[in-house]
Amino acid sequence: MKPIEPIRFVGRGAPARLFFQNALRDQAVARDDALAYQAAGSEPKRIEWYESDHFLPDEAFQHMVEWLADEIGIDASQFTGP
Repeated sequence: MKPIEPIRFVGRGAPARLFFQNALRDQAVARDDALAYQAAGSEPKRIEWYESDHFLPDEAFQHMVEWLADEIGIDASQFTGP
């Protein structure tokens, strides 16, 4: 998988903005791996951590929708939840 690992490409995102969402108790993605991926990401970026396991809480989905609304102009009022 090494040739196609996302960490090799996330730094090429600029000038696009990136939004990283991670869980503090994630058993699928180690905290150090998440931090390394975030660090490798291009700027500008936003990073949010949630007190959850790998399955992020509804709050994370709301943050994602709000971020997308700002970035690409979607109508966040139409979002009804995950």
